[in-house]
Amino acid sequence: MVCNTLREAASVLAEHMATKRDQSISVNVLPEVIREGSVLHEVCEADPRLILCIKTLQLQVEDYGMWAKLILHVEYTDILSSSVVKVESISELREATIYAASLHRRDFRIVYPVHMYEQIQGEKSSLLESYQLLNCYVSGLSSEIKRMEECRYMAQVIHFQYSCSYREWTDRKAKITEKINEIVRQVKLSGIEDWRKAYAVVRYCVNNWHYGRIENSPKLEYTAYSAIINNTAVCMGISLAICSIFKELVIPCRYVRGIRNGEGHAWNMVFLRGGWFYIDVTDAICRKDPLYHWGMVHLLDRTICESGPEVLSCNCTPEFIRKMTCWKCG
Repeated sequence: MVCNTLREAASVLAEHMATKRDQSISVNVLPEVIREGSVLHEVCEADPRLILCIKTLQLQVEDYGMWAKLILHVEYTDILSSSVVKVESISELREATIYAASLHRRDFRIVYPVHMYEQIQGEKSSLLESYQLLNCYVSGLSSEIKRMEECRYMAQVIHFQYSCSYREWTDRKAKITEKINEIVRQVKLSGIEDWRKAYAVVRYCVNNWHYGRIENSPKLEYTAYSAIINNTAVCMGISLAICSIFKELVIPCRYVRGIRNGEGHAWNMVFLRGGWFYIDVTDAICRKDPLYHWGMVHLLDRTICESGPEVLSCNCTPEFIRKMTCWKCG
């Protein structure tokens, strides 16, 4: 078989390099194909993941007149192409990053179009504040970038820093899963409607959790683990725990952080009956009132540090859940 274009030859070479990691690979081409451009450039265009997999590449050409043999001598890095994720959008980046953190990986490798560089750098700080990464105990992100000249793709190795060891993480995860399942079983007894289950969660928190810090365990109170297992946490831990419980109930929930009275604060937004409501379980716990700051479309006593859901609207009034739970206005 003789390849008619450099792109066709590059696809064959890239497949061998990605799957077989042969140190010497050859393909037959038309002589004029070799003059079309950079072989390495075309190989990485065919499979951008190879940007991180190739250490050095030497090209050898054997001319046979009507056709030529293109031979590549490759030295590989320790990175396998199967461990590199190709992303084409911010949503794909978020999904892949959260998945990597959920496995407590130390390194996460991606390739993406060059035009996404600024977007991805800006998204890193947003990801670090997401409840998914916070619940995986990700405390920091650093990265290394690799780019090939004239290639439409670039690569990045992201390094995760965690606030607990892998053993601690697996132990906490097992305990949290067991406890959340117990809470969910209780909550489901309240009814099948989402608003009933959501209200039952807040009522459970008010009856069982406390706002406070954990002695001899610095910063543990900032985690969902502390709220769910120790029944004590600050606003961040409580809000992260709410996200974990609502996720198990398949009720859309957002972690929201902002400023209240000049200090940092965290709360949630929950999607019920066609719209988003604010709930502040920390305030409800402190007031011993499950309905305190429940079901509000606007909270005037605080500002949000990040954008909330694109559409903040509902098909019912903010007082819906209050009325359905026989709440009486003063």
